[in-house]
Amino acid sequence: MASSDELPRARRSLGTSRMEAFSDGVFSIAATLLVLDIAIHPPGTALEQVLNAWPFYLAYVVSFLTIGAAWLGHTQLTDRLEQTDPLLLRINLLMLLVVAFLPFPTQLVAGALHSNADERVFVTMYGLALLAIRILAFALDAYARHEHLYSPPEQGEEQLGAPRELLPVVSGYIAAILVGLVLPGVAVTAYFAIALYMILVRGLRPRGIRAACQLTASERPDERPPTRCLDARRQRVQNQRTLKCSHRMWLAGMPSCWNPLARAVIIAGGPHM
Repeated sequence: MASSDELPRARRSLGTSRMEAFSDGVFSIAATLLVLDIAIHPPGTALEQVLNAWPFYLAYVVSFLTIGAAWLGHTQLTDRLEQTDPLLLRINLLMLLVVAFLPFPTQLVAGALHSNADERVFVTMYGLALLAIRILAFALDAYARHEHLYSPPEQGEEQLGAPRELLPVVSGYIAAILVGLVLPGVAVTAYFAIALYMILVRGLRPRGIRAACQLTASERPDERPPTRCLDARRQRVQNQRTLKCSHRMWLAGMPSCWNPLARAVIIAGGPHM
């Protein structure tokens, strides 16, 4: 029987499916709303109007990449969550509030890049929104760690979203916001560079299961690979067999790759084209 101090915690533990579904919906809607802000305005020829709308294209790309990076981080977080609690859900709602708000400053920045009077105010407001999304995403991860809401990691598996990764991104945003008070156009370019970094560099580092599976036998000579590594390897072998089957099944004249005769043909090497 659970002790009295464990019962309140058990009652507060919630599943993750509804949090994931609601969050994905907000991310997708916010990203879709960004395109509604793209507009062209006369005067000029059609080509000139399209080219003169470059601030809208730039603001759209920066905001979309930022939302995409936040969604990627959120997906990694929820994939490891074993359970949630009411406070985690509220932190998540606060982050989603800023994500859903992002199309508004995006529109203001896109419309103000041609106006020196309002440019600094709107670019600063835009940078603060981007910074808030990143800080709240970190707070979500930090709280989940502190309350042990993640599933236990396998042996050799790296922790996702290490706190040390927050510093360069937050420092970059703060520096860009300060620069934006003087040079708003440079600040927007810096926001674009940070978004690319989060999508293309930080998001593609070998982590988690991949990092654990890359350990060599010399680093753990007396240990079996983590269970998730074995599952991943089995899945890769299964995918390779299925792909080979799709190419050779019609040559064997079998309706299914799992027919014993078809399997024998594939194992033997099958007919070659």
